[in-house]
Amino acid sequence: ITYKPNEQSEIKQANLTFTANEASKTYDGTKDVIGDNTYTHTALVNDEYISVDPTVAYDNANVNDKSKGEYRTVDFTKYATILNKQGEDTTQNYNITYKPNNYSEIKQAELTLTAKQVAKRYDGTTTVEGKKPYYTATGLVNGEKIDGVEVEYDKPEVGIGNKIVKITNTGVITTADGKTVTTDNYIITPVENKTSTITDVNSPDPNIDPQEDTNKAIDNYNNITGDIHTTDTSGTDGDDPDGNNQLKDGAGNTAIDTTNDKQAIKVDEEALAKALHEDGNDGVDISSQKSGEVETETINVGDFSDGDESGKAAK
Repeated sequence: ITYKPNEQSEIKQANLTFTANEASKTYDGTKDVIGDNTYTHTALVNDEYISVDPTVAYDNANVNDKSKGEYRTVDFTKYATILNKQGEDTTQNYNITYKPNNYSEIKQAELTLTAKQVAKRYDGTTTVEGKKPYYTATGLVNGEKIDGVEVEYDKPEVGIGNKIVKITNTGVITTADGKTVTTDNYIITPVENKTSTITDVNSPDPNIDPQEDTNKAIDNYNNITGDIHTTDTSGTDGDDPDGNNQLKDGAGNTAIDTTNDKQAIKVDEEALAKALHEDGNDGVDISSQKSGEVETETINVGDFSDGDESGKAAK
């Protein structure tokens, strides 16, 4: 018996199709498809299996509107690896077709712009003053940035804790590198602030913190700061509406003891002697320039280079 083989036979590739599933997500600045169920495939043979899954991605990271007939395509970017039961790679034994999905979508992300509580002195305008930014932005994705947001008071009149500040321009959003405008990928909601303030024109500037620098003199009436050039307790009479004598800085501005948040009072030796009862006369209240029995009196002297000096005048 002679057995002759046929050397012209063939084994054709099995057909295998991978199909991307329809995808939907909220804009996140990437082409990534969210979730695990990203594709389906037809049957493999002889218990062979997929050892490396294929991956899919959107063709574009930007939003589309299905209601207007706009769609995003989800297609395969990396292909599968198939092994048999012995762990051998049999991928080449399949005629593999990868089919994209052409009806996917990316929906707009929600961004909220909230005006901050602000304050200023009356100046007849609706312009906002203080530390920038005058708003907070909640909902930006993937390191994106926003610029050009504008806010202002709705009315210029004085009001304490009841002024409305509105977002008047929602600005422009760009990618982290600033090269691509992505504003249309967001639904932007502006939120006003209803607890802001405009003080009267003669009040201290609410945007200057007297505690920021204890070595500075602050002129609350003219909104000027300056270094104190003297700690001389004889001082110079200040133009103070309360009638108190005050130290002044080198520019002639009224000095403020920022350590204790008090005005620096001129100390008069004769008045001090009276307060101490050294001459037997009634005591003098140096702070308010009134006479009368003084049990004790603290005199704050503005020493703006080394801090505050104070002394007590006993009965």
